[in-house]
Amino acid sequence: MLVASLDKARRQASHSLPAWVLGCAALVAAVFFVQPFPWSASPLGVTCQDLAIGESLLHGFGSKDISYSMPMQSVLCAAVRHVPAGSQPACVLALWSAALLLAFTLGCLLHSPLAGGLSALAASRLIVPGLEYDNVYPLFVLLVANVLVWAGRGPGLGQGLALGAAVGLSVLERSPLFLFPFVAAGYSLWVQDPGSRGRRWPYAASLVAVPALILLPWVWMNYALHGRIILFEENRAAFNIVTGAIGAVSTIEGDLRHLVSLADGTGALAWALGRILEHPLDFLKVFGARAVSILGEHPALFLLAAAGAFFSRSRHEFRLCGLLVAYYLAVHCLMSVRPRYFTPVWPVLCGMSAGFLAELALPVSGRPGTRLCAGVVSALYALCAGMGLFVLAKVMAHPARPDRARLEERLSARPDLACLWAESGRERLARGDIKAGLADLRRALLLGPRPDRALELARALILADSPQQGLVHSLDQTGADWNDRVRRHLLRALAFLREGRSREAEAAFGEAERLRSPVDTPALRSTPYDRELQERLNIGYRLLYRELAALLKPLPPAEQIALLQRGLVPGRGAKERASPFALLLRDSDWWLDVAGQAHAAGDGKGFLAAGLQAAQERLSPAAAAALLDRCRGIGDPALAVPLLRRLAALRPRDPAVLLALASGNLKLKAGAEARRWLERSTSLPLGQAQLHQALDLCRALADQGCARRLLELSTKLHPRNPGYWLERAHLAAQTGRRKEAAAHLREALALPLQAAGLLRAAGICRNMGEDGREFELLARLSHAEPDDPGLWLAMADLAAEGGRRGEAIAYLDRADSPGLAPDQRLKQAIILQRLGLLSRALAILDSLAAADPRNAGYLSSRGVVRALLGRGPDAVSDLRQAVSLDPRSLQSYLSLGSLLDSSCRTDEAIRVYQDALRRPGSDQPAVRQAIRRSRAVLLERRKAGASRAGCGSAPRR
Repeated sequence: MLVASLDKARRQASHSLPAWVLGCAALVAAVFFVQPFPWSASPLGVTCQDLAIGESLLHGFGSKDISYSMPMQSVLCAAVRHVPAGSQPACVLALWSAALLLAFTLGCLLHSPLAGGLSALAASRLIVPGLEYDNVYPLFVLLVANVLVWAGRGPGLGQGLALGAAVGLSVLERSPLFLFPFVAAGYSLWVQDPGSRGRRWPYAASLVAVPALILLPWVWMNYALHGRIILFEENRAAFNIVTGAIGAVSTIEGDLRHLVSLADGTGALAWALGRILEHPLDFLKVFGARAVSILGEHPALFLLAAAGAFFSRSRHEFRLCGLLVAYYLAVHCLMSVRPRYFTPVWPVLCGMSAGFLAELALPVSGRPGTRLCAGVVSALYALCAGMGLFVLAKVMAHPARPDRARLEERLSARPDLACLWAESGRERLARGDIKAGLADLRRALLLGPRPDRALELARALILADSPQQGLVHSLDQTGADWNDRVRRHLLRALAFLREGRSREAEAAFGEAERLRSPVDTPALRSTPYDRELQERLNIGYRLLYRELAALLKPLPPAEQIALLQRGLVPGRGAKERASPFALLLRDSDWWLDVAGQAHAAGDGKGFLAAGLQAAQERLSPAAAAALLDRCRGIGDPALAVPLLRRLAALRPRDPAVLLALASGNLKLKAGAEARRWLERSTSLPLGQAQLHQALDLCRALADQGCARRLLELSTKLHPRNPGYWLERAHLAAQTGRRKEAAAHLREALALPLQAAGLLRAAGICRNMGEDGREFELLARLSHAEPDDPGLWLAMADLAAEGGRRGEAIAYLDRADSPGLAPDQRLKQAIILQRLGLLSRALAILDSLAAADPRNAGYLSSRGVVRALLGRGPDAVSDLRQAVSLDPRSLQSYLSLGSLLDSSCRTDEAIRVYQDALRRPGSDQPAVRQAIRRSRAVLLERRKAGASRAGCGSAPRR
């Protein structure tokens, strides 16, 4: 009886003042025992990358890394750093206090105010004030845990909406809980009272749908910016996922490209899934090793939380918190991890442990303090929701294509914002406008001093070769992040190079390499395999010199190369070859990329300088092929030829390079050089495409002997290819060797010929004067392709040339169909003109000109037909419009001049011919020669004072 009375008294005491006093005392202790104390913490911990991304979202200008962080993290960092400096610690303190309050309310909801105080006290030792991920994300995980405990008591539509929104807000900060709605919904439907499953469907559906809706603006912004769907942080976890799949326990530092080779279009997640499916047992073993390592971080906390979950397993609150913790741990143990990744979940374990300890010390029958906790949680929920709405508003307002005009507009509206001037300076530097970029960056640093802005200004001073470039040596980087400290030493190396102090430059680079070295980076539990991977990646980290080169990008490539060459000290032998500047100068892949960027920007001189630097002895075949492609794509052969000569010296037996060099010299009208390189290329084994290219060069050089040798070689190598036999037949027919042409044509016709081949054979027969055989080939082709109007037009053309007018008209009628292409209709009109059916020809040309009134070819042909019909003024109008639209069409000039001459307008005709001869022209030389003859005749006639006999005849066509 006495024991029962004592037990009853203990339970009643839990509802009295002592329970609250104990809980509040623990909460106060939580505040005063935190390390470091929040308002004395200096500086604010936040990476400059998150700041830059947040500023991009806040002010609507572009950032290449805008999708690297979730928007809540970056916007929150930028927003806090935008408030006055004296108020920034208060903002950080407010976020930290909110997390402690949620740790307190979680303990209250799980047990009592005493549990809340103990939970907050424990959490205060694990959550450090700041703005980094592991400082801010615990607030959102605790919010999810509080709402989860409340919603788990009676799941319904309202509870599902509230929990889904809380998870959505947490995903806006960081993505680990993105799958938790499905886990919680499944638990609600199939574990928690399955008999009432029907009533829980609205809860499950809303829990899954709301986070997706919250993420939609973020996904839409990424799609508008990048043209692809990005759900969470882009590539942020890629390295951890890949290293986790290959067996690393702890996170290691490095570049993914130095560890695995991903095929184009293959993401890190897809690659990791394939690897796990290939080696499932190895992956499970490493998964277990990571889990054991995490349990070893806070074993007492895990044991108390596990005991609480076990002894309170009948209560859904504990089970749901255990579900959240288990999910969080499982998701992170799928990849290589660090201890700080688990900081956000420690406060939830604190709440579970505190609830278990409080139950042992002071069992309760109810839930004291629930109403007060509900008010606190609601207020903090509203605070987080307000932050989320603000972030989503910035995401939705972000422009899909940020440009300079928008940035100028923002600068005009807010000239006091340092981040806008910093972005303007970065953008100007990227465009190579160093002087203007320097002024903008100087103003940004004056408006808002910050370590990263000081580095940007120092870089601009070095690029501008300013007398003040020594600023980088005196910069205070106390508040800078790890990457910026490395960057400072790289900039110091560049400043020393500007001064010609190569040894000091190399020492500064060595200091950057030491800081970047991942050997000293703390890991979770390094295994021998982890250390092996890290050593492999450390070799890749020697490519730090590429980061040095990236800082020089605004300079012209030739100036970059000259600056790096200052770092070479002659006479040092192997040491000189191993210096970072020598390594960079020998890095063909890097200079190939620089050449490509110069090519894309239209910088021909930069392309040549970078290309010559890339073309070195160790140039790989793939790099040589890429450089060759860039040379082919450059518009100016004068820039391509020197680079091709360098490639030819490196790869003297590469026919592709030699043929490209021959082609470049031909464009420069260096026929002898082109012929020399062509002869060198034809002495090497050629592929089929290269044979075609060589043949084209032979034709362009009018080198019949070379073409003949190549074709003989082609038919020997590819005797079953009818195309080469047709080429040989065509060449023989052109040079008057009819018997040889006929023999080659027979070889071609003995092989299977496609429609294009038969047409080519028919054309060769026409050149040989064998109209009957041509007609036979076309008839054979028409039987094989009876519905091809192009064949019937070809047969009509042949019949018209042979004087078989009736047959030609019949073939034209056969070809006539609504599906004729415009060029085929033009050919139809020209054949009708030759047959004297001018009205039909004019009707076709009228319809073509109506559909495309700016087509010079249609107008020129219609002008000739109108002239033949006696409609001189209309014909002159058409031909004048044709030469205006296409000044290169010498045939139109010839027709117009002839028409004006026939109308006794000799002076106008002479002016037209003179204008034509000043044009470059794309017609055959015969047309230009005809214009010269006609002009000479008219000048002679005008000199003699005679007029043309028979004015009014038709123009020449």
